[in-house]
Amino acid sequence: MLRGEISDRTGHLFAVSIPTESVAVNPKKIASPEFFAGNVAATLGLNAQEVRQKIEELRSRKGAGRGFLLLKRHITPKRRRG
Repeated sequence: MLRGEISDRTGHLFAVSIPTESVAVNPKKIASPEFFAGNVAATLGLNAQEVRQKIEELRSRKGAGRGFLLLKRHITPKRRRG
């Protein structure tokens, strides 16, 4: 969602919206956290072991586990293409 621009009374911009993308997954839908982390973490510049641990932690909470894990905010277009 773009929020628009903020400018002073003379029209000089103070703030603008910059569209960005993020990467998120549903930990409950990942069949093999180790395989997933090993293949995705390096592409996003993350530590594979930390990603795997976070996925396993969220999957282990029976019924109470979150179905959402934000892996990386504000990814570059280069990383988005993989």
